[in-house]
Amino acid sequence: LVSLYRAGVWGRMWQWIRGFLSDRTLQVRVGSVLSESVGVENGVPQGSVISPVLFNVLINGLFGSLGGEVGRSLFADDGAFLKHGR
Repeated sequence: LVSLYRAGVWGRMWQWIRGFLSDRTLQVRVGSVLSESVGVENGVPQGSVISPVLFNVLINGLFGSLGGEVGRSLFADDGAFLKHGR
């Protein structure tokens, strides 16, 4: 949410996204057995239309804050930091 605010997302859109990401839970079904509900504290829901956008805002802020001495490589939802040293 901080990354969104820093990227210029605020007001009603920011509030909507906060609600979308807050108080999420998940359950797993194997056959006819359903697990207990577990709270989700991090990440974005898979399959949501807005999830890739939220991920990109976070990653751009993270990788953009690195200095020129640290390389970076990004592809889809994977990333790597690259640092040459002795």
